[in-house]
Amino acid sequence: MAKQNQVSHSISKDSMKLLRFIAYVISVMSFMVLLLVVKNECRRLGKDIDYKRSEVIMLADEIGFLESSVSNLSRPDRIRKIVSENLNMYSTAPESLIVYLGDFK
Repeated sequence: MAKQNQVSHSISKDSMKLLRFIAYVISVMSFMVLLLVVKNECRRLGKDIDYKRSEVIMLADEIGFLESSVSNLSRPDRIRKIVSENLNMYSTAPESLIVYLGDFK
């Protein structure tokens, strides 16, 4: 009976060691999976940042193009041409202005 107690005690010791080993392996594997997920998330965010930077550059170029278009469209000679051709308006000669500096009697 003492031998049977020793055998069951040794089996329980071995099973505890096995359970600890399994728990250790599972925790290490969980940690590795977590690291892999974080690394993939960092890569995805890096790609998103690169895409957004290129989008900012593209939009800045578009803004520059639109600003140059606005300045081109608002030139006085172009406006004068459109007004005369499309609206049948014309420019008048500037009037002379007479300024009196003195007393009115």
